[in-house]
Amino acid sequence: MHEQHRLDPFYDESFQIFLAHTDEKEVLLNYLERRIVQLNVESLLDIGAGNGDLSTPLAAFVKEYVAVEMKESYAQILERAGLKVIHAPFPCSIEGRFDMVL
Repeated sequence: MHEQHRLDPFYDESFQIFLAHTDEKEVLLNYLERRIVQLNVESLLDIGAGNGDLSTPLAAFVKEYVAVEMKESYAQILERAGLKVIHAPFPCSIEGRFDMVL
C-alpha cells in the first residue's frame, strides 16, 4: 500500500482537530459565496470537493454544481446530500463548461 494511504486516517483526524479551532472554512465559504453572487456564477465545478462542509452550501448558490472527489467516503457524503459527483482522481474527463472552478 502507498505510504500516503496509510497516513490518511491520522491526517484526517489531525486536520479535523485543526479545523475545530479555526474559522478558516467559514471565512472561505463567506468569501466564495460573495464572489459567486458578484460574478453571477451559475455553474460551479468543485475539484477535490471534500466532505461537504463547503460544497453543500456552495451548491445552493448555483444552478449547476459538479463535484470531483476521489475519496470514496467523501463522494458518498456528497451524493447523499444530493450533489452530482464524479468519483475519480483529477484530471479526469468532465463534460460541460463552468463559470467557476474551485
